[in-house]
Amino acid sequence: MRATLLALLLCLVSFPLLAGDAFAVEEQEQLLPVTAQNVLARYSLALNQGDCETMLALTSPSVISRMTSRPGSKEGFCEMVSRFQNDLVVETLGKVLEIRSEGVYRMAKVENKRVVGRRDSTMRGTDGFYVLHSLDGGEQWWVLDLSCVDPLWMKEVYPPYEDNSLILGESMVTQEQ
Repeated sequence: MRATLLALLLCLVSFPLLAGDAFAVEEQEQLLPVTAQNVLARYSLALNQGDCETMLALTSPSVISRMTSRPGSKEGFCEMVSRFQNDLVVETLGKVLEIRSEGVYRMAKVENKRVVGRRDSTMRGTDGFYVLHSLDGGEQWWVLDLSCVDPLWMKEVYPPYEDNSLILGESMVTQEQ
């Protein structure tokens, strides 16, 4: 159990949860449905404010199910959110990279950038993305942070998934001063 929680925390550390008030969405070549935009905006704002309960409410049911089955996972997640807020992390959202739809299933990939402002005046940035998904034709959307995702996760949240195009590319970590 402790090893599982540690693995979850290590995956999430590679895509830190964020605090602060910054939020921006670039103009999008592909139009993200309003319901998905609202979910992502609320999730990002919750990250920037360290609001773990809102983040959990908007997180993919697949992730919540796994957290619920592992005692201490939700508490560890919220502790990490608090820790990232203390580390002065700020997130901005970028453009929609991809949208897919098949039957009642929907999936979208949206860029994000997270910057950690350290107390020693150095900065560390992470370029990544979120996957949003819907299982009911776009009525309700959920956030899947790509920190611990592989093709099996993708198939779970978007059953028509058959390739790696949504998960290609790794996060880009930059050091700034």
